[in-house]
Amino acid sequence: MPYPNYFPLDCPPESAGGCADKVYRLVANDPPTDDDFAPRKDEYPQLYASYTDKEKCQACGLSVQGTLDGAVLARDTYRRFRNRRIAAAELAPEHGEISPEKKTGANAHRTWWPYDGLDAKTLFQVVDEQ
Repeated sequence: MPYPNYFPLDCPPESAGGCADKVYRLVANDPPTDDDFAPRKDEYPQLYASYTDKEKCQACGLSVQGTLDGAVLARDTYRRFRNRRIAAAELAPEHGEISPEKKTGANAHRTWWPYDGLDAKTLFQVVDEQ
């Protein structure tokens, strides 16, 4: 399946694999909306222009956590996320590719690169109210 045309060449990276995991994302809305799934490249376009190709690839993906504890830690750690809700989804190979899990304590951050045309908001349901 194709990726959005704004993805840089060689994105996602070779280290990414097919989705087959439960993931968690911090969202502002219940139910989640398209705004909850804007990539960082759209949230910070002025920074995106100065990124390296690797950083641009990361900014085209969506941040998710591999564990509920990781999502709670991210929400509690970063001020801009403190009022967010936690939404969960069971991702499957037809949903795109995902980075290997990076664990630092309870943090289990991953980057998810959804396929072009995927309506991400329909996959996620809020599981933890703020």
